[in-house]
Order: sequence, then structure tokens, then C-alpha cells
Amino acid sequence: MRRTQVENRRRSRLHAHSVAGQGIMRVAQAPFMGGTEVLARCRPLCRTAAFWIACNGAAGVDGSRKPVSVWFRAMSDSAHAGPAVRSEDSARSPRGTGRPQRLLAVATVAGLLLATAAAFVITERLKLTPSPIAGTRVSKTFSPVCDCATDNATVDFRLRRGGLVQVDVITPGGTMVRRLARRRFRRGWLSFRWFGHDQSGRPSPDGTYQIRVHISSEHRTIVFPNTIRLDTVAPTIEQFSISRRTIRIGERTRAVYRFGDKAHPIVLVDGKPAVYGRFAHTSGSLDWFGRVGGLPVRAGIHRLALEARDDAGNTSAATGSIRVRVEAPVKRRVHGRSAKRRPRHG
Repeated sequence: MRRTQVENRRRSRLHAHSVAGQGIMRVAQAPFMGGTEVLARCRPLCRTAAFWIACNGAAGVDGSRKPVSVWFRAMSDSAHAGPAVRSEDSARSPRGTGRPQRLLAVATVAGLLLATAAAFVITERLKLTPSPIAGTRVSKTFSPVCDCATDNATVDFRLRRGGLVQVDVITPGGTMVRRLARRRFRRGWLSFRWFGHDQSGRPSPDGTYQIRVHISSEHRTIVFPNTIRLDTVAPTIEQFSISRRTIRIGERTRAVYRFGDKAHPIVLVDGKPAVYGRFAHTSGSLDWFGRVGGLPVRAGIHRLALEARDDAGNTSAATGSIRVRVEAPVKRRVHGRSAKRRPRHG
């Protein structure tokens, strides 16, 4: 009995060849419910369906050419739980379905390329177009409260073409503070001044400001990158000392200082400016050689004090004076020998 079952299993390995159109059905064997289950797939015409062929082992295959009882069950690829073969024809989309999408993608890419090219051309054209303003000169800092040359801010520039020009003082945020001019100008150099007041005439607070120029004929608005600093606070002096209290005219005594902010040091001798520092520093020293205005001072006691002046023109109060004794220089005697000339005899 066992031998008969083994023989039946061996002979049940079928190679069924079925013609489906011009394709050949290949049958693969798999165990199923005590019998044999084979999965058949047709190619190339029957790839859209899976065919199951079940052969009952009890019916037996005795090796003869008796017909074998088989049954077929078609199943869609989506419902089949096992591996299914997808037809190449079914993977293809219907004819003409993707054409509108492709045209839309091509049109989008072409539009982006055209917009990029147009922006590039406009940018290059603006670069080649000369600015209607040239030669800009703007004050860096000023103080409206100082009685000095820097009590106002000056704005100078050259206008390439004449027309209606509007010049405003604005904050860094773009708010107008003061309108300096709005009228027609000819081409050439223009100069404006701002004394630190707003549009209503009140003093403007300390801070940074900018200049905005609108040229109606050019349809251009230009904001100068130069900033104007309005500063009304005088610097403070934190230290002042003298290295030597007794000197002779021509000898050096050094004044050492330290400020709260950067400022120019000014050494006062008897209330008159004697030495002025060219550069603004927070600390340093100045040398005095006993002269004022290039002339030596008289011998005796002189009072030295210090002031600090910033770039805006604000000057601090003078420090307390320090007494320095100045002595007259020592006169040097010059000894010379007078030689008698002897007559020469020829």
C-alpha cells in the first residue's frame, strides 16, 4: 500500500502542456489537502489571470493515458494571496492618459526658465545703468548743542540730470524725521544742512540717521548707506596726572589721561590750549615742552589742566589744575680763540 502511494506521488509530478493562444502553460506542483495543487500561469497571453489546477491523489494516476480530473479557478491578481504574475499589458496606462500631465510639466519648466532669464536680463541692465547721484559726501557725526564747526550735518552730492528732487532725513527704520528740500534742481552739485531738528522744529534725540533722496523724473528712491550720528553728550575724564612738576623750557613733562569714551585730549596751560591730540583714544599721554603756541612761557609757576573733545564737538569741563614750575634754560658760554693773522711775505 505504501509503495503504491509513493509511486502515485512520483507519477503525479505532471508537466502539463496546454496551448493558450500561442503561449504555453507551465504547471508547478505544491501540496494541498492530501492531494496535489499546482499553480499554472500562462504566458504571454494569459498573464492577467492565475489558474489553479487541483488533482485528487485518490483518483490516481496509473501512468496510463487516462484523462486526469482537473478543475480550473481563475483569480484576479489583487485577490490572490500568493505570488501573482502581473501582466506587462495591465501595467501600462491607457493610451493618451499621461499626455496632459507631461504637457503641463513641460509648460511649467519652460515658464520657470523664461522667468529666470527675464530676471537676469533686468538685473544686468540695472547694473549697467549709472546712478542718478554721484560723489556723495555725508557728515559722520555732529552735535547741535556745541558752539563749534560740527554743530550741523552736511549732505553733498552731484545730480546727473535735473528734475524734481526730494531730500529727507530718516531713521534706520524708514520714518521721516526732517524734510530738507523738495523742489526742482538743475544738474550739478547740491548741498544741504541739517541742524538736528525734526519736522516740527523740536530737537531730535541722539542716535543714528540716514538720508533718503527721491528723484521723480527717474522714478528712483535712493537711501544713502552713510549714517549720521547725532551726539550731544560730552566725554568724561577719569584720570589726569603730570609726570614731572619742575622742568626747564625745552624739557618734557608728560600728561597721562583716561577717558570714559574715545575723545581728543587737550592740555591747557593757564587756561589756554597748548597741546591737542590728533587722534581720539580712551587713554594715553601727551608731552608738553614748556611752550604755548610755539613760544616759550615765562619762568615761574604755571597751571596745567585737561579737557576732552569727541568727534561730534562736545567738550568736557576742564579738570582741576596741577602746578608745574618752569625754569629758564641755562645759558651756555661759548669760548673762542681769536688768532692773529700774520702777514705773508712773498
